[in-house]
Amino acid sequence: MKRLFLSSFLFLALIFIACEDKEETKFVIVFEPATEHDFGKVEVNNSSSKKIRIRNSDESSGPFTGTIEIDSPNFQMDFSGVLVLQKNESKEIYLTFLPSAPQEYSGKLIVQNDNSLNEFYLSGVGASAVSFSITPVALDFGLVEAGGTKDLDLTFENNSGSGFDLEIALDLPLSDFTIGTQTDFLITPGSDKTITVRYTPTQNVASKTIQVTHNSSTRSNPAKIQLSGIKDISAELVSNNSEGWSLFKNKDYAASLLKFLDTINKSRVNAVYDSISDEALLGQGWARLFEQRTNDFALSAFGDFTNAFNGGLLSENSDIDALAGIAVSGVLV
Repeated sequence: MKRLFLSSFLFLALIFIACEDKEETKFVIVFEPATEHDFGKVEVNNSSSKKIRIRNSDESSGPFTGTIEIDSPNFQMDFSGVLVLQKNESKEIYLTFLPSAPQEYSGKLIVQNDNSLNEFYLSGVGASAVSFSITPVALDFGLVEAGGTKDLDLTFENNSGSGFDLEIALDLPLSDFTIGTQTDFLITPGSDKTITVRYTPTQNVASKTIQVTHNSSTRSNPAKIQLSGIKDISAELVSNNSEGWSLFKNKDYAASLLKFLDTINKSRVNAVYDSISDEALLGQGWARLFEQRTNDFALSAFGDFTNAFNGGLLSENSDIDALAGIAVSGVLV
């Protein structure tokens, strides 16, 4: 009986010791701040990183020694080798998501040894870069009368294949062009936004650039849109020419010459006024020819008549006047 009791005691003692040994190999690995991370949308061939901590908790029976690996090539970490953690010790690791195609990704960070298996879940979406268009690429307002305005539309379209919303911010210096008070826009894929650009001429010629800051990696940043416009002074120039001819008829050749010269100078702001300028050049030739203020008046007049005729922009009657002027001044040269 005594021998049976001793055998039972030894058996129970061995079970207790075995249980104690099992508790001594217990590991509780904790991921901080969570047990998973979703990187969300990341542009294809770009990357996004997240810092986590791996801690060997106080509940573990002792130091942890094990391996750490990620089971997907599109998730990477900045650690390699054997992971050794004392109780309550932690290791900081950076995880990086690198999508190579526009699709969903998942993976696991695995921390393990012979007695413990711990998994940290990873996910993310690879998305195509923002691709957008601007129509038109430049705005030419042409001629606009002083005191008037002209509006033209500008459209920004986020292409349907974009993986993200298009974010744009417009910047236009203070000038004869305005775009309203709202300058920041968010445009979803497959959608567009049209804004109105207004031109109110105060200067003879206006030229400015809208700078478009955006979140696309496929085009230069900022994108630029050229704006141009001309204050229409056609009426002023035509009136100048009419006054010049009136002064000529009244035999005030000096004043007539100044009027035609004023028209020529003001016409230089843009080629759109070339025909008016040539008409003034014709008048200048006749005023010089009759004023005879300088010794080379005939030669100067001949040059005016010739240049006006060769410009090819005179009316039919003015062409005849120019040829007559060439004939008369040519004799006097």
